[in-house]
Amino acid sequence: MRCLECDSQYVEKIGTIAITSDYVGDYRVENVKYFECPVCGRRLFPKETAIKISEKEKGIQRELIKKLPVGDFIPATKAAKVLGKSRQALHKNRRIRKGFVYFIERGGKRLYHKKSVEMFKQCGDGRFNLVDATKPRTIESVVTYYKETSEYLNTGIYADTPSYNWQRREIKGNPPTKYIQ
Repeated sequence: MRCLECDSQYVEKIGTIAITSDYVGDYRVENVKYFECPVCGRRLFPKETAIKISEKEKGIQRELIKKLPVGDFIPATKAAKVLGKSRQALHKNRRIRKGFVYFIERGGKRLYHKKSVEMFKQCGDGRFNLVDATKPRTIESVVTYYKETSEYLNTGIYADTPSYNWQRREIKGNPPTKYIQ
């Protein structure tokens, strides 16, 4: 077989292939057969290798989708409403079933990723880089508390309430929840 770029003869190889995907990042597929051009480095994959690559990417994609916050997913009825379709049309849509909209199944129900649904509505492809989406966000936050003694509290109806001595205290680090951002 000849290379289309440089007209050299392809060489058959068996080994590990490093692949970069726009959606799941970098990964490796080991012990596969492929053909490589010795001059330009172009590769051809036989059907069996292409299937292994596809299965590996789908497996990584499923694992990354499971790492997304469950609060970012919406039920099928809401996803259908966003897309202007019925639930049945949503479930039967070929592109959505093929993975153009990210979804998970929980308790027998299919939940769709909200950002993915909105992207699908805009451009027909709801896929985005899952590696960046699942990385933990490190946000440095400082919370300051002040506690002071007040003369107002020690008089009148507040006379029998305890007097507090408030002091400044800073807490540094990542926020405890995803809502403090």
